[in-house]
Amino acid sequence: DARCPASSRNFRLEESYQHKTRLLILGKTDLAEASVTKAWVQHFRDQDLSCLTLHHTQGDLVSRVMRELQIAEAAGRRRRGATVPRLRALRVMVLGLPNVGKSSLINALVKRSPTKTGPTPGLTRHQQWVKLNEDVELLDTPGIMAPKVAEVEAGLRLGLIAAVKDDLIGDEILADYLHHLCQQTPRPRVLQTYDLPELPDSGEALLDQIATRRGLVQGGGVLDRHGAAGLLLRDFRAGTFGRWSLDPRPEPSPA
Repeated sequence: DARCPASSRNFRLEESYQHKTRLLILGKTDLAEASVTKAWVQHFRDQDLSCLTLHHTQGDLVSRVMRELQIAEAAGRRRRGATVPRLRALRVMVLGLPNVGKSSLINALVKRSPTKTGPTPGLTRHQQWVKLNEDVELLDTPGIMAPKVAEVEAGLRLGLIAAVKDDLIGDEILADYLHHLCQQTPRPRVLQTYDLPELPDSGEALLDQIATRRGLVQGGGVLDRHGAAGLLLRDFRAGTFGRWSLDPRPEPSPA
């Protein structure tokens, strides 16, 4: 996910496939800050990783992916010292965390909908082969989480992009983290969306004000913080607050 290129990488999984030719794709680029995404692309390329940024509505999607796959395959063949021509279609496994856009990418590439997509992680339950063309076959796989998330904040970022189911962390905890991020970097569109004059001092106060503005009230006049948190998360994920990169810009590569 282009919003958190480091947090949404499964390093344990990548270790298992280091001998394979890899193409790193940053999806959902329309939701991330363009300058930050550009810095991450350069960071990965400095590490000799083939990297491509994609949004699934791009018209040249197939040609860009095919070109990068051919480049990556040729580089892999050179590393292995392969001299015999490939006799069958190139088989490509699509791997990544849940809800980072794997199935949406495949559907856009084949221009139909062979795979289920949606805002909830874990919709893809089984592996399935999808034929891109006569030269390439894609294997769609269920999202695979790392067995352990090393940092608490990385886990919260994964929660915000819905790579982790909301109930595993809690809507209100994720909303409180969003409030914390707004304190670090002002996000005027958050205030504009809910017609707030200023950012409240706490995450709970933010949810109370959102609930008040949107009429989210439970029995007895109690404000529905859980409902307000769900609304805040849905608006963030839909891009209502504008482009928002969660992982900090990478450190410049040493000269």
